[in-house]
Amino acid sequence: RMQASPHALIDALYSGINALDATGLRTLFVPGTTLVRIGPPLVVMTFDTWATALPTVFTENEELELSRLVEVHGALAHVTSRFLIRHRTTKQPVRAGTNALTLALSDGAWRIAAAVWVADPG
Repeated sequence: RMQASPHALIDALYSGINALDATGLRTLFVPGTTLVRIGPPLVVMTFDTWATALPTVFTENEELELSRLVEVHGALAHVTSRFLIRHRTTKQPVRAGTNALTLALSDGAWRIAAAVWVADPG
């Protein structure tokens, strides 16, 4: 899937996470992307490791974007996206946090080159 803007890419990311669509999500990432969950402990993942773990969190939960800041510098963009994870049925909050995403524009499409996230304390 071609993403013509950083905003379209981030919208597709949240949609893919909530649909547990690993195949579709893969197209949003540059091959070899590093994904880092800031812990404790700090966990460094490949796309495949991350995608395999998605159902453990998102079968019962969904991730909603609360706010987004996008800075574009030519073919490079940085996105800071606040999120809330909540239970799909009860809508009760599970946790909130921040995604920090580095995007790269290549061949007319934006893709995720790096992803780092942290849950709020507490």
